[in-house]
Amino acid sequence: AATAVALDDGVKRTAERILKLSDTVELHIPMGLVREADVDARVATLQRQLSITAPRSSGDQVRAGDEVHLDLLGYLGGDVFLAETDTWYRVTPNRLLPGLFEGLVGVKVPSNRLVNVTLPAEYPVSAQAGRTVVFAVSVRSARGRKLPAVTDPLFVAATQNKPTATLRAELRKELVVMRAQQMVEHARLLMLRELYVRSMGDEVPETLVDEELARQWRAVQGDSQARQGVSLDAQKKSQQGYMQDPTLRGEARRIVWESRALDAVAATLAIDISEDELRKTLAAMFGSVDLDGILYRNPGLHKDLLRGLRLRRAQDALLGRAKVSFDAPPTAAGTAFKPLVPADAKKGSER
Repeated sequence: AATAVALDDGVKRTAERILKLSDTVELHIPMGLVREADVDARVATLQRQLSITAPRSSGDQVRAGDEVHLDLLGYLGGDVFLAETDTWYRVTPNRLLPGLFEGLVGVKVPSNRLVNVTLPAEYPVSAQAGRTVVFAVSVRSARGRKLPAVTDPLFVAATQNKPTATLRAELRKELVVMRAQQMVEHARLLMLRELYVRSMGDEVPETLVDEELARQWRAVQGDSQARQGVSLDAQKKSQQGYMQDPTLRGEARRIVWESRALDAVAATLAIDISEDELRKTLAAMFGSVDLDGILYRNPGLHKDLLRGLRLRRAQDALLGRAKVSFDAPPTAAGTAFKPLVPADAKKGSER
């Protein structure tokens, strides 16, 4: 992540300008009704959690819907495009890699196969859209998964013997609450995007953009390529291509700007996160876990969590200054539902 800024006159001016800009932002956060298909998906998730897996034996063929344990190496124009190691995938269509997993149907376990994939027009890296990638796929193992019917005694017992209609009504209510929380997250996101668009003239050090791109590359490609045994020269070429892509550089610039802006706001507003507050937040998120193990056996993670919570509070401070209106869908009971808005983000908001 981008390096935190120090509190000086430049930081104060940046923060004051961003805070002033946030006063002028108007956001409307739409939200559609929860559909029956959404409830169906939640039911399917419960079924999947209670499902039984059946490993494919050596020599068996991979079937559509199976889960496959793969090593992947993708080549674009002879250069490494993507690498994944020791990863499970479902054999279902992937919008961004059309034909990749469908091409594994009928492959014997274990085996290797080459699969050609033409990247779609909407592929997020514009320079790669429409081009053909060759994937060397190593199928380590595969397994089928049998989902219990909603009338299966296992499913009925796991859902506390609730009638199907009652279960679906409860899932619908959960989805309404989830959507409301997503609306607040969407508001945070749009707020930062709007401020960034209005601050395009700000200087963002290219060294920080390079650091962000290098971090991203390591996370999405570098570590996997190293595990796959990709040569150092090929890794270097892959990283250079990643860091030079104009779309990715633009996105990295935005990430760095947002991080520096939020740091400036947090410093100027003297936002600080206590150890007790961090613990309460983690406990609310993860329940009864070994917090000492999480926080003190990994000092880097501890520092990142404190900073992440601090920047989130800065986001909420900005959101609280804007004029935000939320759509409010009816609940299953037909009453109006108000989305959850952070306590420190109420000023200037319409709910």
